[in-house]
Amino acid sequence: MKRILVIGRHTLGLASVLNRLYENDFDSIGAVTDAEALSLFERFQPDVVLIIGDVEAASKTLFHAVFTEKNAFLPVIEHIGGVSGIVEKIRLALHK
Repeated sequence: MKRILVIGRHTLGLASVLNRLYENDFDSIGAVTDAEALSLFERFQPDVVLIIGDVEAASKTLFHAVFTEKNAFLPVIEHIGGVSGIVEKIRLALHK
């Protein structure tokens, strides 16, 4: 089962995405703050990082830099909008 770290600023949106991923057999965990995301990244060792919604540009830059430094082949995906299309984006990233 593939592990997905989802980073978003709003718990309701994060919960919706996590539910969609669980429904599609992904092992997923969510983070709201930068510190939480960085900590979970180390402990959870995701196969994909999904940044959703209104995460600030500075935080996105930080995540891309830190995560890809630790794993140059790790897909870090950004998604804006509803849960539609998220599963497909992740599947495509995993098959690259």
